[in-house]
Amino acid sequence: MFVFFSSRLGCFLSILVSVALTALLLLLLSSFG
Repeated sequence: MFVFFSSRLGCFLSILVSVALTALLLLLLSSFG
């Protein structure tokens, strides 16, 4: 159960990080553009 929860949490964190990086990249592009 704990392993299942941690794997789900890791998947959610990786998605969250990718979304945050994409938003940061868009902010940089909009500020420079």
